[in-house]
Amino acid sequence: MARALGTAARRIREFRPSALVGVGGYGTVPPALAARALGLPVVLLEQNVRPGKANRFLAPAAARICVQWEEARNAFAGSGARVRVTGSPIRASLRPLPRDEARRRLGLDPALPTLAVVGGSQGAEALNRGALEGLDGAASRLQVVHVAGAGKSEAVRDAYRARGARAVVLDFLAEMHYLYSAADLVVSRAGALAVAELAAFGTPSVLVPIARSSGDHQRENARAAARTGGAILMEEKDCVAGGLAPVLRRLVSEPGGFERMREAMRPLARPGAAEAILSEISEIVKR
Repeated sequence: MARALGTAARRIREFRPSALVGVGGYGTVPPALAARALGLPVVLLEQNVRPGKANRFLAPAAARICVQWEEARNAFAGSGARVRVTGSPIRASLRPLPRDEARRRLGLDPALPTLAVVGGSQGAEALNRGALEGLDGAASRLQVVHVAGAGKSEAVRDAYRARGARAVVLDFLAEMHYLYSAADLVVSRAGALAVAELAAFGTPSVLVPIARSSGDHQRENARAAARTGGAILMEEKDCVAGGLAPVLRRLVSEPGGFERMREAMRPLARPGAAEAILSEISEIVKR
C-alpha cells in the first residue's frame, strides 16, 4: 500500500490532473487517497446497487459519488447531496436497430420468436446448460442466438442441434446491439453494465446472478431490475435445473407477451449518463 501510494502520488504530480475518477475495486484506493492528500477532488462511479468495499471506504472523502441505481443511495447514507444518480455510461456503438434488420444480420429468421443467451466472461457454463435444459417443448418453435464463451460454441451448437432447435452460437460478439435489438428475451448475468445495456434497449430479461459474486452484488442488481417488472430474477441452481422452461413456453405461445416487460425495463435506462458524469466533474473542477 505504501509503494502504491507513492507511485500514485508521483503519477498525479507528473500528469497534473484537475480531478481523479475512481471506478471501484481495490486498485482505486491508493490513487484516490493520494489525490486527496494532494488536494485533488475525487469522483467515484458506482454501478452496482450494493457498492463494493473500496467505494464505501472512499465515500466520505469523495466530492461526488455517481451511481447507477437510486437504491445505492442507502449505502452512502452519510454522503447526502454528494450522491448523484447519473446512470452508467455504455458504449456509443450500442444503438438500437430495427428488429428485422438485426435478425438478418445475425442470420436469424425475422418472423420467429427469438431468445438470446449471454453468459459473459464468468460462469457462462451455467447459462449454457440452463438454456439447453429450458428448451423443453419450445425448441422447434423458437430461434436462439447464444454467446457461449471462448471455446464452448461447438459443443453448445451440437447440443441445440440434437434438441431440434435453430441456433446461432458464437464464442464472442462485439456488435451486441445486434443481439439486443433482435431478441424478444435475453438470458444474462446481472452485472451492472449488462443491466444498463439491457435497459438501454428495453429488452425483457431473465437475470441469473453469479452465485458467489462479491458482496452478492449481482443478486442485488437483479432484484432491483425485477422490481420494475422488466426482468425476472432466476437463481443459478434453478436455471440449470430447467427453470427457464415455463418462460420459454410463454415466449413461443405469446410472442407479444413480453411487451409489458419491455416497457417496464425502459425507465431504468439513462442515455445521458456519460454527459451527466462529465457535468458533475466540470462543476467540481470549476470551483
